[in-house]
Amino acid sequence: MHDILLKNGYSIKLLGNDNHTAVLDLCVRCKDYYELHCGILPEEREVKEIFEDLPTGKGYDDKIVLGVFDAENGLIGVLDIIRNYVTEGEWTIGLMILDPKERGKGLGRNIHNALIKWAEPLGAKSFRIGVIEENSNGFAFWSAIGYRKIKEVSMVLTEKTHIVNVMTLHLQPACHPNDTIC
Repeated sequence: MHDILLKNGYSIKLLGNDNHTAVLDLCVRCKDYYELHCGILPEEREVKEIFEDLPTGKGYDDKIVLGVFDAENGLIGVLDIIRNYVTEGEWTIGLMILDPKERGKGLGRNIHNALIKWAEPLGAKSFRIGVIEENSNGFAFWSAIGYRKIKEVSMVLTEKTHIVNVMTLHLQPACHPNDTIC
């Protein structure tokens, strides 16, 4: 994967286990996310989950862990994505966290737009995400960028049981230059 360049010199890069310490540092800075979702402060096991957790029937070739880096190459965000899950062409975002200092600046939308542009040629036709009911800011963000709630499920996340709003975004196929109707 080539790095994806964003505004202000920020970039998205593929992460690996050599980024473990930086990911843990980011998770600690994003403790509000972990307290809300899991009822705990982040530790090594949360980093291990980011790199290793897979849904049944999926392999590591389906898992993509991306880092968002600022202009000084500091890790400020992480995305955990599973390709072709739950269905072929549907990519599930298992996690998207941003350093609290980077939130509210439009960066999340920019990251998502770049993700779509990168993923479409690789076969992504839609994206799916689960947003816990208590995360009203997260629900508002995903709704604002076009995701729609398709169902609710009950899910246990570490120490807490949640109602999870499952949301999807169907990507519009790109128009072929010879098409008259798109």
